[in-house]
Amino acid sequence: MRPAEFYALRREFCHPNWPTLDPDLERRKEALERYGPTALPALRVQWQFQREFGKGPVKLFPPKCESHRNLSLPGFIAELRTALLAIHDHEYLFPAISGGLLANTHCSHSYWRPVSRGRPASEEFARIRPGQPRWPSPAAPLPEVPATAYAGKRLYLLRQRAPAARSRSAAGRAFHA
Repeated sequence: MRPAEFYALRREFCHPNWPTLDPDLERRKEALERYGPTALPALRVQWQFQREFGKGPVKLFPPKCESHRNLSLPGFIAELRTALLAIHDHEYLFPAISGGLLANTHCSHSYWRPVSRGRPASEEFARIRPGQPRWPSPAAPLPEVPATAYAGKRLYLLRQRAPAARSRSAAGRAFHA
């Protein structure tokens, strides 16, 4: 998911509201069969934030290459998103600290980029705002995140290839050796 799509996730397109609140009746009916209340939790990538011609205020645009899509969510991420939606009433899933749009902040540069490059986690990380420190304090207990094979590793080093593609490339290397 691209950052501009991430910033533009709206409440009606996120689990547990989607697909039951989807404004398009035909898409809702089709999605309810696959992602209904008893099926997979999912979200819909419907919009992205961009600045028209690279300047001016941010506006909603369709995703790059018109790639509207549904994304299935693991259970623990669905629980996290449900908890997040319960603690605020903003139109978008991820509002900025000030309550505005996350797309108007430097989130990609000052937060996401260090995290994606392996910034060590810290319990007490103060984000200093002009004149006042802000300490993170979750309003609700967070669900347990399951252990994975890549826990503690830098995520940008992981490859996004399917197991079949890895075995074919290994077989190809063995053949050409």
